[in-house]
Amino acid sequence: MAKKQSGTVSWATSAEWDVRTLEPARGGRRGATEPPDPFLVNLTATKRWEVEQTLTATPKARRGETAPAPPLTLDVEADPDDVYIVMTRYASGAIRFHMPNEPARRGRRRSARTLYRFSIPVPAAPLAEPGGRRGFISAAIKAVVLKVAGKLADYALAKLALLWETATWKYKGRREGWLSVTGEALGGQQMLPAADLSSLSTTGRNLLFLHGTFSSTTAAFNGLATTRGSRGKTFFDELQDLYGNRIYGFDHFTLSRTPEENVRMLLEALPDRTTTFDVITHSRGGLVLRHLVERRDRFGALADRFAVGRAVLVASPNGGTPLASPDHVTQYTNWLSNVLELFPDNPFTTGVEFVSEALSWIARRLVGSLPGLASMDNNGEIIQALQAAPNPPGQAYSALVANFEPDAGLLQRIIDAGADLFFPTANDLVVPTEGGWRVDPGSGSVPAIPGDRIGCFGVGGNLSQQQPVNHVNFFQDPGTVDFLVRALRGESQLLTPIDCNGDLPTGRRRGAALQKTPPAAVPTVRREEQPTTRPALPAVQVNPPVLAVEPYPEPDDVFHIALIAPKAGADEAQLIATFRNARVMEHLHTGGSGKTTATGRRGTSDHAPTQWDRIKAGQAHIHGYINGDPAYPQLPDETALQQMGSALFMALFPGQVRRLYDAARSEQVSQRLNLIFTSDIGWIADQSWEFIYDPDRRTFLALEEVNFTRNVLTAIPAERIPARPTMRILVVVAQPLGLGALSVEEEADVIRSGFRRLLDAGLAEVELLLDATPELLHRALESAAAPIDVLHFIGHGEYNEQTDCGYLIFENQDGGEQRLDSSTLRQIVCRRGIRLVCLNACETGRGGRQDFSRGVAQALIAGGVPAVVANQYPVLDVSATAFSRHFYWALAMGHPIGDAAREARVSVNYAISGEAIDWAVPVVFARNPAQRLCVPRTAAGYERSRRAVVRQRRRAVEDRIKIGIWNAHRMIPHLPEICEHLTKIQTRYAFETVSFPAPIGIWRREQEKDQAFVVAETLYDRLKGKPKELGVETLICMINFPMKDARTRYLYYWRRDPLIVTSTFGLLEQLNEREFTVERMMAHLAAAVVAGIPPHPRRVGPADCPLFYNEQRDIRLIAGRLTFCANCRKQFKDKPAQERLRAAERLLAAYP
Repeated sequence: MAKKQSGTVSWATSAEWDVRTLEPARGGRRGATEPPDPFLVNLTATKRWEVEQTLTATPKARRGETAPAPPLTLDVEADPDDVYIVMTRYASGAIRFHMPNEPARRGRRRSARTLYRFSIPVPAAPLAEPGGRRGFISAAIKAVVLKVAGKLADYALAKLALLWETATWKYKGRREGWLSVTGEALGGQQMLPAADLSSLSTTGRNLLFLHGTFSSTTAAFNGLATTRGSRGKTFFDELQDLYGNRIYGFDHFTLSRTPEENVRMLLEALPDRTTTFDVITHSRGGLVLRHLVERRDRFGALADRFAVGRAVLVASPNGGTPLASPDHVTQYTNWLSNVLELFPDNPFTTGVEFVSEALSWIARRLVGSLPGLASMDNNGEIIQALQAAPNPPGQAYSALVANFEPDAGLLQRIIDAGADLFFPTANDLVVPTEGGWRVDPGSGSVPAIPGDRIGCFGVGGNLSQQQPVNHVNFFQDPGTVDFLVRALRGESQLLTPIDCNGDLPTGRRRGAALQKTPPAAVPTVRREEQPTTRPALPAVQVNPPVLAVEPYPEPDDVFHIALIAPKAGADEAQLIATFRNARVMEHLHTGGSGKTTATGRRGTSDHAPTQWDRIKAGQAHIHGYINGDPAYPQLPDETALQQMGSALFMALFPGQVRRLYDAARSEQVSQRLNLIFTSDIGWIADQSWEFIYDPDRRTFLALEEVNFTRNVLTAIPAERIPARPTMRILVVVAQPLGLGALSVEEEADVIRSGFRRLLDAGLAEVELLLDATPELLHRALESAAAPIDVLHFIGHGEYNEQTDCGYLIFENQDGGEQRLDSSTLRQIVCRRGIRLVCLNACETGRGGRQDFSRGVAQALIAGGVPAVVANQYPVLDVSATAFSRHFYWALAMGHPIGDAAREARVSVNYAISGEAIDWAVPVVFARNPAQRLCVPRTAAGYERSRRAVVRQRRRAVEDRIKIGIWNAHRMIPHLPEICEHLTKIQTRYAFETVSFPAPIGIWRREQEKDQAFVVAETLYDRLKGKPKELGVETLICMINFPMKDARTRYLYYWRRDPLIVTSTFGLLEQLNEREFTVERMMAHLAAAVVAGIPPHPRRVGPADCPLFYNEQRDIRLIAGRLTFCANCRKQFKDKPAQERLRAAERLLAAYP
């Protein structure tokens, strides 16, 4: 029950928590008092926020209890126009902000009130000292409810950022532009005067300072005025003879302007002549310099005004920083707040003001991005363009970086602030360390910044430090002064060169701690061997899944669920859920036969057997339908699938797992949660978890809420392969004699068709390996001239229960069958740089499609392939190709694997008319669903070009009669080429493919005996308006369902102008490459359409006329050689009719 604390705020707490008010609540009641929070004082001083209420939640001590308390839930009831956030202060000192995790909804009072709900995650406590004890949390959590003061302007985010930055700089007396810099002015924190650019030397040396985000020249570089190097001199004393008074700074907006906009303003102020500058940059200032040097083509003649001499990039985010991602604005704000408090002597002069303003933007869920921050997004277009730009001039850049290692207290604060997973590798608290020297990493074998021009503080570095150096205090260390002086003088650094291609050690960070976790199961683990950032599992020690031993943790937040049996055949298994640093566990009791009951920590649930019974009944229904069991004539309907999915949800998210899941989901404000499920219990892993359905939110998780992927237990790390500009796909086709036709050519055409736009743009390559044998596959992978990104297998597979092994069926040298077991396949495929394997077997193996996928797909994942997609049931070809088409497109556009799979599932629902289960048939196995195969890019430019080509093609035939062909079920992948040929063969008609979502209810079928039919009249009612909407005279609708009208079943051709419907049900299998071709079928159909005369009466006229009533659907009369009969020719009397006949005859002869 919610425990009321005031008239507006309530806590949904359990017995594990004591909650009390610390500050006056509205209504005049007082609680306990405490000293003012310094950061909160600064935040409210901006006049943007006011404190509504302050409370603390303290865990109650319970003997022997080590389980985590549930996440805290706080409700604020207020007026609909009010905007609220919650700030928490944890025992470690960490500050964290929380947004409402549910859309505002009406409260229960009679007045129009809104209920804002906040879910506050509970962090893990640090490990106890030796001999001590530990609990889940160590002290109270303070929560401050903050309300926006006053009204907020309603503008786009970029404009709000510009307005804010302009007003803030004006208030602080600052302006954008060139400044004159002296050591005295910097050291005294004085306002720097505007620069007299007439003093610029055209022959001597000039020095320019470029600051970073939320900073200024004074704030960023003032340490250089007082810090003395090893020779007892300051930076300015050392270089007085080199620069004299020719030292400048350029102050610029860093939030609302991009680096390119900063550069344009910088160049426009310079004299119209070439001036050479040496440059020192800090943080984002490095990106400004790199635009000046490496993207000169963006500035035209202005670029000639600036030439670079020597430059030192200090803490430059050359590869971006994950904190700057648009998806991580909340986390960036959280972490910036902690850095501001931890290091008060920092260069962020507008940091607190930004936090205050940004929180108001986030709380209102404004869409868009902040141009200045987005420029540092490691997956953004600006970073990608910079890293692909031409190299800087030789010997131009040096780099100064830091590998900062936090102490135990600071590490805990990083974890509690939710920032630990952003930096699994070396960093300086804000940007990745190695990124500071990796400029244009893919441009050649010689690094743009060699190891002898890199200075690095901290672990693995080559510079000593007086105090730990991090992102905000570089210029307070004497080593910085010495490095800068030598670099600007062009002298060699007296340092051990840094290995440019290696990675720095990560010391105490979570990634390093996880690397120390042993891959094999151990009976006990000593205290000092446990990771410092995760609580120990209570009770039984389990064999850790790969998610805990992979050397490189995922870059984004991932919710892991692992079901682990301590030993084979054990009655009890452990359901372990982890998110960030929190871990919870529930127990599942398995009877060894699939009869399962669930327990919490105390007692059992009476509902679990019912859940598992519903799950197994749903599975049996689907398998029965697929296997032709007469007891299951149809698939489960939507309600039955939801019931099975609800049972899956209740089984996978009991008790504490559900609470942690809700908290994790609430953290993902602008992106979907990546969820990875792992089980080492076979019959549970075999369940169709993709159907999991949240009954409260009424959604299938894999379609809306999460990116649902699976994993396997293995000690072998996945191959880490960086994203590439293009994608190379090898389509492997194996069709031994005697296994039936798989429409191999059509599926290969589908792959090519799906990539047509990418192939034209040079973004993908598709290669075919037909009639594949194991030897051919081995040779193709072994001798590949360039790495293969995707291996797409088309063929057969089976699973042998006796050997517990999956097989792919290849051809042997004689065209017969050769079974390749999963172990051998793994040896051929793994460790070759392949990032994705797609298994598409078009018929069920003896063990069933699900067993086949389990046997082969899991073996490949266990061997190190980063991702595998397989099918857990047989799937309609149209559904499989729709999934592949959208999946590959999304991957090529740079979408992560998890996002691409989710979008492809959605596309199956709207793009085709498959079965109700088809979207859930693909199973995605992935170690890291956030991995990208290709660098991110936007399709907008290419789409504009493609549309221009389409418009040009249409103008060329604008005087013709247009006939649209809707390939509704994607049966003919090369239909565009056929339409183009049919258009060229005559001069009266233009044929073009059209595409649109199928109207609701269009595929409603009527059951007659053992067959369900689409009704032609229903199609007409739904589609009769489409020709006018599409701008065509006639619309041909091609479907692959059996069709009937009011009088006849199994129709091939049905016409009611302006609509013609053709059913290819049962016909495509009869087509071949010589006598009865799909091209000739389409040409004959086109001829019948343009002829415009009625077909023959039944059983009247010669059968080789295209208008013969083909009652038996004889393939010879559909795709054989046809010609108009004499009676039909007599009907073409006037001149327009004669023109129609000539066009129809040319169409009949289009494919001789």
